Amino acid sequence: MEEIVEKLFSHYDSDKDGFVEFSDFAKILSKLEVELLANYPIQRNFATFDINKFPGYDLNELIAYIKNSQKYESLRQECSDFFTKLDEDKDGLVCTDQLRNNPTYALIFKQYSKSEANLEVLI
Repeated sequence: MEEIVEKLFSHYDSDKDGFVEFSDFAKILSKLEVELLANYPIQRNFATFDINKFPGYDLNELIAYIKNSQKYESLRQECSDFFTKLDEDKDGLVCTDQLRNNPTYALIFKQYSKSEANLEVLI
């Protein structure tokens, strides 16, 4: 998730001053479908959670804001549950054999003919 936030931050920090302004903050939250942390209008959220009180959010502030959101927590839990489901031997690792043995993910490793993959549609 942090890599995605870093890429969005870099994109919206158009003047490369290390900060995103309020309008860009709002766009990033919208793109990531992150809810507001407090029951305030977005402008007040922006001001309230601005840690360094500069006229914008730096990358660390943005990451901290997102990490405190329900969206981040639900994604973290979803990934954890997904990993636990795949890690059948509970050794803390998921190897390709475990994926191949899982009926849902085994399709990733199946060999497809050109017609089965519908590649002619792409050509």
